[in-house]
Amino acid sequence: ALGAYLHSLRAIAAAVPDDALVLPGHGVPFYGLKARITQLATHHDERCELIADACIASARTAAELVPIVFNKHVLDAHQAGFAAGEVIAHVNYLLMQGRLKRVDSCDGLLRFKTS
Repeated sequence: ALGAYLHSLRAIAAAVPDDALVLPGHGVPFYGLKARITQLATHHDERCELIADACIASARTAAELVPIVFNKHVLDAHQAGFAAGEVIAHVNYLLMQGRLKRVDSCDGLLRFKTS
């Protein structure tokens, strides 16, 4: 899903003029679509780097990656579920890119290591 999202951002940036009025799903309308798309792509690149870096020294589960990625946030149970979903989306994206690999373990947990 993350790969499709990033692909759609690139397609929107190519198709929509930068001076178009953007009517977002949340927040106020704004101009500067390409700058916002760059911010969003950079944000996800940074999250991918955090995950890849965290998986260099040892293989980690998605649950172990949540506090690494969301280290500046205190998450309640509801937010933790969304955070876990986002981490899993990034892990899947990194797996598809070949930047992470799945490490088999005997305890049944999925762990990931930087390739």
